[in-house]
Amino acid sequence: SSQTASVAARWAERLLAFCGERTEDGAGFPLDARLRPYGSSGALASPLEALREYFESENSGFAAWERQALTRARFAAGDGEAGARAMALARGAAFPDVWRASWSDELKHIKKRVEKERGAKGEVFDLKMGRGALADIEWAAQWLAMKHGARFPAMQTPSTRGQLGAARDAELLSESEWKSLDEAYTWLRRAELRLQIAQEGGATTARRGSVQAALWARAAFPGLENGAATARFESEWTMHTARAREVFERVRDEL
Repeated sequence: SSQTASVAARWAERLLAFCGERTEDGAGFPLDARLRPYGSSGALASPLEALREYFESENSGFAAWERQALTRARFAAGDGEAGARAMALARGAAFPDVWRASWSDELKHIKKRVEKERGAKGEVFDLKMGRGALADIEWAAQWLAMKHGARFPAMQTPSTRGQLGAARDAELLSESEWKSLDEAYTWLRRAELRLQIAQEGGATTARRGSVQAALWARAAFPGLENGAATARFESEWTMHTARAREVFERVRDEL
């Protein structure tokens, strides 16, 4: 009913305000509600049937990148039965029984645009958007899961490493390809966490030869002197990201 929808919307507004509230310790957990069904014009809290219609209708504007986002969906809190029903809808949308070539074209176009607009320029270490860095690995895992998850249910997991392992088990990745992606992902995540500890959060990019890059290297290899830490960081970065990028490009080209 309209009354129920109004109550749900008010609760959603309160939740968004609470999560985004700033405290003496900094920002909380701000949520971008613009990415909901139908964007800023859509309801903050949608009934399950409205979600089903949005996911299944040819005219709703449901985009391939939204399917990709749903590969990371998980039930967090609230009514377990409603959560299970919502997750069933999300899985059906994220891992469709029939894959369309137009979705591949859309996803590859978006990735190309993101790389052009946000990718690292020049001699820059970029943990998120660099060639062969975290985004490449995550997108490769998600694309494989989206296209093949209906046939291989083990791929229907929000875990990047879980998706990669399931892709290997389904022989969608060779053993060497899986190893390249898994080792690069582990190395990059570890470097990211150590950097966050050393810096108390913050930047995910640094120019080669900069003070910031030296800090990253020391955080990644605290037992080494500055020069040795920098040399090892650059060497391992180059090795892992080159291998990961090669696998990503193969997955992209065959999507």
